[in-house]
Amino acid sequence: MGNRDQQTENLQATVTTAGLGAGTLPPAHLHALTDAVDKTDTALRQLLSSTT
Repeated sequence: MGNRDQQTENLQATVTTAGLGAGTLPPAHLHALTDAVDKTDTALRQLLSSTT
């Protein structure tokens, strides 16, 4: 399994757990959230690499 697949799976598990039985996010919302996490991860990595 690729890193992105594992991250998506982890994100889905977190969202499901946080919902406390409320169900899962619709695919479009999960996709938007996953994209936001990816963009944040990329930005943080760039910031960290520029400070070292």
